[in-house]
Amino acid sequence: MRTRLLDYVVAREGRAAAVDVLESRYKELALRLRSALAEASPEERVTIVTRALAEEGYMPEIRSGKASGMQLVEHNCPIQQVAERFPEVCEAEARFLEEVLGAE
Repeated sequence: MRTRLLDYVVAREGRAAAVDVLESRYKELALRLRSALAEASPEERVTIVTRALAEEGYMPEIRSGKASGMQLVEHNCPIQQVAERFPEVCEAEARFLEEVLGAE
């Protein structure tokens, strides 16, 4: 079902339009989190973002290590079928995470 709607957008407006729709999802989420992240420490930022991703179905986990620092690990991709057809959404997600976490 998710990919059919995107197929419709591609047919009518082109692939770039469908990718723009997918990217807007992360832009909206970043905007929604902006005020909560404004004064947050790095640790608080990871917690806030992890909570938001959990609400989206990603099953995230925070891992900490002395050598590696903090890592955000996602155990599920709720949009896997979309990502298989539109891998650009994974790039948009990576840009979102870099922006809201202020880290790679």
